[in-house]
Amino acid sequence: MSLNDSPSLQDFSSVSPDQQPQGKKRSWFLIVVLFVIAVALALFNFLRSDSGAVLRGAGSISGRVVDTNGIALYQAEVFLENGKISTRTDANGDFLLADVTAGEHVLVAGFEGRGVERLVTVSAGSTLDAGTIAIEVLEVPWVE
Repeated sequence: MSLNDSPSLQDFSSVSPDQQPQGKKRSWFLIVVLFVIAVALALFNFLRSDSGAVLRGAGSISGRVVDTNGIALYQAEVFLENGKISTRTDANGDFLLADVTAGEHVLVAGFEGRGVERLVTVSAGSTLDAGTIAIEVLEVPWVE
């Protein structure tokens, strides 16, 4: 089709929205759906960010778990007493509990059946440093 044979804007001026070709309606529908998905994803990412944490009323708790000799405890379990959020320590004994609802919580750190509880207060949008948590670990005698 040459440019001379193509329709002009005047050819479409008399067409009402109800008389639009199906392809145009589908295109608009697809554009609207994609726009809604893009906005939803942007909102989700924002709420997961530090700025979004303030709106959600959530913060986080970090700290370190060691034994009474100051040696880092690897894979110690750290959780809130309500049991909804938990994590394990890394090789350095460090942990981070994210998305903790702002307010007072009982933080529990446990290792091999022993544990320590600590009352903490989390502020929205910030990370509370719970410090170093020492757990008394039972020493098992080495048998050869």
